Formats: sequence, C-alpha cells, structure tokens
Amino acid sequence: MRLYWAYGLLRSRYNLPSAQTKSAKVRKSKEKSQRSQSPVWKYPAALRQPGFCRRVIKFIIDLWHSLEKKDICVALHIGLDDPADTGQLWSLIGPLAGLLSSLQSTSLLIEPVFHEAYFDFEGAGTIRIIPLKVLSIMLGMILSPIMWKGFRQA
Repeated sequence: MRLYWAYGLLRSRYNLPSAQTKSAKVRKSKEKSQRSQSPVWKYPAALRQPGFCRRVIKFIIDLWHSLEKKDICVALHIGLDDPADTGQLWSLIGPLAGLLSSLQSTSLLIEPVFHEAYFDFEGAGTIRIIPLKVLSIMLGMILSPIMWKGFRQA
C-alpha cells in the first residue's frame, strides 16, 4: 500500500501481509518504469534532503535583495461572486498582504471587494536587474554542496 500526501510530496509505503498476484506484480513493474522515465517522481527525494528547502528559500531571498527597486506602488482589489468565497480568499491573502506591506521601498495595498466579482490591479515602479549579481547568486546556488546532494537524491 502506498500513501501519497500533498500531491505526492510526502510518500509512505506499507507492506501488507497478503500474497501478490501476478497481475499486481506486472502492474508494479510498469509503475516503476513509468516513474523512472518521469522527472516529476524524482523531485520529492531532493526536497527531503536536509537543508535543501532552506537553501532554495535563501536563494529566492537573495535574488529579491539583488534587485534594485525604486518607488514600487501596487494596488490590488479582489472580489468573488460569493462574499463567503471572498472571505476565504482573504483569509489566505490577508496575512500575506500584511507581511508584504512591511517591505522597504514598496507600497502594497490589497483590499477585498465583497459585493461583486471584481479584479483590479494597478502597479508602478522601477525594478532594475543587474545580470552579474543575478549570475553570482545563481552560481552560488548551483555550486552549493546541498544542491549537489539534492541532485544526487533526485
């Protein structure tokens, strides 16, 4: 028996005390051959590597800090047909909006609209990408030992 959680990111295998039929064995070998060809099955092993997720998060943060941002203003108004659905959406977006509004050199406004289905996005600002900074961060990520261990696990 196999148990998959979070769309296959967490997997468990349990051996049951019963005899397997020949058709089950054939099915099992077909599943293994399909998994070996598909790279999607290999990613969770890399994610389970200690420190791998922490390194990926550090990479994303370093990339964000390498960008030169000036006068960024974002206003987002979101509403769904049903006010209850809008409330559920806001329960996910609201805390994120609070965290993002504390960023320096940015002005972020996310507001729910409960009375109608509505989507309005306005944004302005300057984001400057310096290729050498980005390249050095990417090389640091690729050459880190944790990444190589994760690739070997995959």
